[in-house]
Amino acid sequence: MSVFQLKHANGKRSRVWRIEFKDHRGFRRRVSGYRDKKESEYLERTIGELVVCRLNSRLPDERLVRAVEAMPGKVRARLIAFGVLDKHKEHAAKSIQNHLADYKAVLIAEGASSKWAQTVYSRALRIFEAAGCETLADITRDRVQVAGDKLRLADGISNWTHNHRLAACKSFTRWATPERMNADPLAKLKGLNAKAARKHQRRALTLREARELVVAAEAGPVVWSVSGSDRALIYRMALETGLRANEIATLTRSAFDLSSAQPTVTVEARNAKNRRVATLPLTPGLVGALRLHLSDKLPSALAFNMPASSHTAEMIRADLTAAGVEYETEEGFADFHALRHTFITNLARAGVMPHQAKRLARHSSITLTMDYYTHTSIGDDALAVAKLPSLDTPKAETA
Repeated sequence: MSVFQLKHANGKRSRVWRIEFKDHRGFRRRVSGYRDKKESEYLERTIGELVVCRLNSRLPDERLVRAVEAMPGKVRARLIAFGVLDKHKEHAAKSIQNHLADYKAVLIAEGASSKWAQTVYSRALRIFEAAGCETLADITRDRVQVAGDKLRLADGISNWTHNHRLAACKSFTRWATPERMNADPLAKLKGLNAKAARKHQRRALTLREARELVVAAEAGPVVWSVSGSDRALIYRMALETGLRANEIATLTRSAFDLSSAQPTVTVEARNAKNRRVATLPLTPGLVGALRLHLSDKLPSALAFNMPASSHTAEMIRADLTAAGVEYETEEGFADFHALRHTFITNLARAGVMPHQAKRLARHSSITLTMDYYTHTSIGDDALAVAKLPSLDTPKAETA
């Protein structure tokens, strides 16, 4: 093996160092190194170690795998073309934990929050460790399915939460294929019925309950440093736009356009759950209240004084109690996120088309909108059926 610079016809040497070596089959090969000689010499030694591994049919250890990952992409591609590297086997010795760390870094680079990326990482790692998966080769659908179900029972979690754990594993293996794995072993992994035995089933508030909540908050004392009038407007934002608590908390005065023919509020991508900018229409009644509330705020000022996320549930529960609205019924819980359920349910009750409700809810699938966030009763169903055209045939008049 050797590290050298090419000499051009004009007598000048190339700025990039070249590496010449013999591969595992004895063929002489060349790849481009770096402009720095020492870095090129380190790359040469790494290639030498890879050739030795190939000669002895031995997988590279994790240190060597890390060195391969640090190589320039063109060099790695050349080594794969020469057969010195197998683009899948080069990752075989790397631990699941390190693969997941790479995936977490990619999620953050793609725009996910560090908190969400860590959640995905932790969910997947919990199941893979329970399944005894130390490397990618250990991952099988059956091992993950069984381990996930045992954890579900041991932790006493709902099917919904269990499915989120499985989804984290599936998203990881989907990302790892085909660059790190030949095929996705979890492509056919299925979750459980998320509605069955759900631990925290939310319900939609009735129109009366929603109105009484807003009235009680408006007249109520300061709760968690939030005035009654602010709480009433916060609840209206959730009930009339479907925004989540953390999305409302991040809104600034500049997020609102109240002077257009159709006033709107815009959620920035970094603050939205799906990481996409969303501009939502505002109802006339809400616009009037917002104009008064935002009139003395600077463009960069937060629109609402929201409590910490850990206190949001306590805040709304205090106002529900003051309004005489049950927090928990047979239908489910009326926590802050239930206000979003109420918004989507009200869209359905108003006859809004499912695809439009899905768009306003900013959901990824119509199933999520209609099956999990829309809560209708037999009375609602009866009203819907009553709208069908009559098929009765008019009776003929008799003389």
